Amino acid sequence: MDDIEEVFEQRFDDAGSWTRPPRMVDAEVYDAEVRQGIDGCLDQVPTNQRMAFVLREIEGMDTQEICKILEVTGTNLGVLLHRVRNRLRECLEAKGIEP
Repeated sequence: MDDIEEVFEQRFDDAGSWTRPPRMVDAEVYDAEVRQGIDGCLDQVPTNQRMAFVLREIEGMDTQEICKILEVTGTNLGVLLHRVRNRLRECLEAKGIEP
């Protein structure tokens, strides 16, 4: 049981507005739908593109690390990422999921 005054001070500013508003439920549902759509779309792309995307966007690795793992040049990595992002966009749009 938290002290109500502490909770109020942590969650609201002096004007009574949220310091960090809660997420809307529909945003959570949409995020889950997008994640599920991306997972399904990633299954349809070539392995090297999928690996490049996952390492960059999910694992947050930098270019040098990814190039070393995939044994590609920086330019080639750029092409892989461009292609996979376009494929994902097209796939998500076909599923009716707009980013």
